[in-house]
Amino acid sequence: MGCCLVAALVISVLRRVRYAVLPGQPPVTAAFAPSPRRPAPGTMLVGLAAAPPATAPPARLVSAPVAAGLAVLAYVTAVALLDAVGLLVTGDDPLVGWTARDLGAAALLVAALLAAAGTTPRARSRLDDVSVACIAAGVTWTALAIVDMHVLGLFELGTVGDVLLHGSGLALLMTGLALHAPPKESSR
Repeated sequence: MGCCLVAALVISVLRRVRYAVLPGQPPVTAAFAPSPRRPAPGTMLVGLAAAPPATAPPARLVSAPVAAGLAVLAYVTAVALLDAVGLLVTGDDPLVGWTARDLGAAALLVAALLAAAGTTPRARSRLDDVSVACIAAGVTWTALAIVDMHVLGLFELGTVGDVLLHGSGLALLMTGLALHAPPKESSR
């Protein structure tokens, strides 16, 4: 019996944490029994409550283009920090490659900002916003790392650094895919 009480306590704490981290509409907690709504014989039902006003769709946390732009900034900053610490092993003459990479990153950032300005918000859940942002950031980070390290050959990190650099983008991508809920089918 004590185990059941501990399990109920853990579930209630996790439920509170979930709604604190991802605010939304918590499910309505039903009372023991519904209130009676049937009128007495021969009388009309009086005092019906009006339907609740329509709520606006929840504000978007972050859109996919904004998440991609933030991933570009985070990736460029991380590579600059790794270079400043001396963990990057660069090639003989990387000036042309680094210039091309920086111009490409700047173009990607501008494209993401333009795409973010042109998107219209849709009514989605906050969890869906988080999942789409994780997917966009993970794809962007992984693509930038592959282009930098394997296409342009700008630097090497060693096996562990390579796994960590690529793995962080893939971890974001997998987290977003795990959180992403399939679209609900419309009833006909």
